[in-house]
Amino acid sequence: GYSVSGAGDVDGDGFVDVVIGASHDDSIGNDSGSARVYSGASGVALYMFGGVSAGDGFGRSVSGVGDVDGDGFDDVVIGAHRDDNHGVDAGSAMVCTLPWSRASVYGAGCAGNSGIPALAPASVPALGAVYSLHATSFEATANAALLITGLSRTTSSQGPLPFDLQPFGLGAGCALLASVGATEWFTVSGGAGTYDLPVPNSHALAGLPLHHQAASIDAAVPGGFAMSNGVRGLVGL
Repeated sequence: GYSVSGAGDVDGDGFVDVVIGASHDDSIGNDSGSARVYSGASGVALYMFGGVSAGDGFGRSVSGVGDVDGDGFDDVVIGAHRDDNHGVDAGSAMVCTLPWSRASVYGAGCAGNSGIPALAPASVPALGAVYSLHATSFEATANAALLITGLSRTTSSQGPLPFDLQPFGLGAGCALLASVGATEWFTVSGGAGTYDLPVPNSHALAGLPLHHQAASIDAAVPGGFAMSNGVRGLVGL
């Protein structure tokens, strides 16, 4: 490494972590540079940030910068003294945040025979782990439910989201809350079920947003389905 600094607590474990810059790293091109963040508790490498192009010297200077984006985790600032974006060797500095995985609920579902189906994250979509979603309040005799997954909660091929489904025969308040990128059935028993999604351990997926909604088979309601709330997951560490 060429430079080293305390990074603050980037992973929220109560220990100060370390950022090390390697401005002559050739992973992207000659002297493109890189910086790695290491756990202050265990010494394990948490993440690597890479330079954009050859000659940038990314990582020549590094420092902790506090919690810039307000997500509860400290961030780092990394200098690239020979970045050419604003002229030859003009240089630049980039504030970098580690892409921690997270999941939360949003929106509201519409009632079925056993109440309003609820979808909640049982874990977060961490790289190399299993991301689980747990559904409850499905119709008691249902043996399957449909999980809708997409990349957006605001736009879809059907139109802006939420998209009202009542004109298509479903009950009052039923709306599509996630873009339809993929659908898959999962097993339900006694009004509840869990869907497990293995997340590949590929850093290229970090920061990928996933939006989900479950549709419960329910013959007692208009259209034969009751819809859950939405869940938003962000793939990360």
